[in-house]
Parts: sequence; C-alpha cells; structure tokens
Amino acid sequence: TSINLTLLPILTSRISGVALDADDKPIAGANIMAMQRMGFGGFASLGGQTKADGKFTINNLTPGDYIIRTNVMGTQDQAAMPVTVDGSDITDLQLIVTKPSTIRGRVVFEKGGTPPKASAIRITAMRLDPMLNGGGAATVKDDLTFEMPLQAGRVFVRSPPTGQTWRLSRVFLND
Repeated sequence: TSINLTLLPILTSRISGVALDADDKPIAGANIMAMQRMGFGGFASLGGQTKADGKFTINNLTPGDYIIRTNVMGTQDQAAMPVTVDGSDITDLQLIVTKPSTIRGRVVFEKGGTPPKASAIRITAMRLDPMLNGGGAATVKDDLTFEMPLQAGRVFVRSPPTGQTWRLSRVFLND
C-alpha cells in the first residue's frame, strides 16, 4: 500500500531496417522482436513482422539496451543484433539471417572405470550472452557421437557430470 510512482516524459525511438536471408534477399513475413536487456536476462518488448520487401519498423522504444531479433517462421533461420537506444531513431538496420551450423563430435573416455551408457551423457552449447540466439543440447548416440545444430556465433561446449565419477576433462576443436 501507499506506493507512489512518479512518471516522467521521455523521448522514445523508432528502429527501422530490413531482414535479409543469407543471399541478401528480403525476407517477407519474418517475426521481428525488440528484447530489452534487464540484468542477465531480458523481456520481449515490441515487435511485428517484416513487409513483403523485408522492411520492418519498431516504434516507441524507451532508452536502453536491446537485442533486435528475427525468426523466419517454419525454419531455424534467425538473426540477432545488439542495439543501444538513446532517444534518437535508428534507421537502415540490417538483420542478415544465417542458417544453422552443426557441431559434430565424439565423446571419448580416458582409461579406467566403466563408461556410462550413451543415453546418460549430455552435451550442451552455451553462449556468453544467452540473448544472442540461445544455445543448444545434443543427445549422444550409442557410438558416442553427437550432432547439435546451432546458430552462428561463439559457444562454450560443455558436458555436465555423468554419474558419480565422470567429469569433463577437455574439449578439442579440429583434433
């Protein structure tokens, strides 16, 4: 009870641009979202869809840090870009969608002990900034190989502890 909120008038901004596929062709009907950063996370603020020419406009953004994201319906294709809104309009933003890449690998156990079943092993990929296109997880096959489709960008590949005795020792890229 007795909470008073003081509201001040502020300038809002508009972000406009175009969503393009990997071949620089406009994407019609893609979802566009402005996600405002709040601490380690964020929340979806405003959005809409691209027009037939791939262009979009997001109005009434208050000052702050955002991730502008597009997802192409029916695919895993997406793009994300960090933007700082300061009261000025942002024009000609280009969101270039990329198709997912695939991380392929194999789990190898050092000598000693009994390895767990493949179904008990989990492989994850995390981003330093989870608001930028998320991460992923893979199920390990019986031959201890795995595949994980992910959006382009840097990830940390991890495997949580398996059973009582197995812990991740190291991850190799290109041998």
